[in-house]
Amino acid sequence: MNFLDQSIKSDISNLINKKLLSGRSRENEIYDLLGKNLSINDLDFVFNSLLKSKSHLKNIGIDLPIWYGDYNSTTKTMVVALDPKRNNQENKDISIGSVFGLHSAEGKNTNRNDYWNFVSYLAQTGFVYLTDIYKIYYETKNEKGQNLISNKDKSFIEKECYQQNKSILEDEILNIVRPNQIITLGVEAANAVKGIKKIKTNDIQIQQDDIQYIFLPHIARTVTQSIKTIGNLYKGLGIITRNFEIEQIGDSILEHSELKKILT
Repeated sequence: MNFLDQSIKSDISNLINKKLLSGRSRENEIYDLLGKNLSINDLDFVFNSLLKSKSHLKNIGIDLPIWYGDYNSTTKTMVVALDPKRNNQENKDISIGSVFGLHSAEGKNTNRNDYWNFVSYLAQTGFVYLTDIYKIYYETKNEKGQNLISNKDKSFIEKECYQQNKSILEDEILNIVRPNQIITLGVEAANAVKGIKKIKTNDIQIQQDDIQYIFLPHIARTVTQSIKTIGNLYKGLGIITRNFEIEQIGDSILEHSELKKILT
């Protein structure tokens, strides 16, 4: 399956180099950074200044956008997650990965998560591009010494860094990928996209500016493992209330509880 084909690689690399990194790397070297570390000094001035203002920092990460399938397809889907969450990094190095780690065999391990089942299905139906709302993740402490993650840090999500993140995402959407479908994963990613694109709806789907937006819950294993619980709940309530329709809903949920089966 096509991975990081050359169709948009130069444009994406140029965007990341210009608005996320310091511009020191050559365009064609951006994806050579996968699996490596950068320093705060390698970041664009806006992000660099913010992180240097923090007295406590750990678990800093950047996930580069990743894509699969035929860019010339009539179906172009952008999948938008929240941020590149990291764990167990006590130093101030910035680890470079890809969205959901899908550039690696470990990231595609469907025993760990359902992301690869989901993404590979979309790639088979056209072109799929994965990115994050917030391009950097970090953990710090607030003025009270309490732990604070970047997507809850007002200095990151409400000021200059927010505008920079927004600018990168808008370039991805409008100038490079030009998707006809955008899928968000999780409430926070959905709310961020709705805010950026000025979308007002509580529906799971809306059509706006020739783009279909679909707002999905997370498909992480911690979420999808609850599907059988929900199915059993509906089935049990149907039995208790002698409501055959509710019981049938429960049976149907249980029958289709595995994402892998739905997507194959």
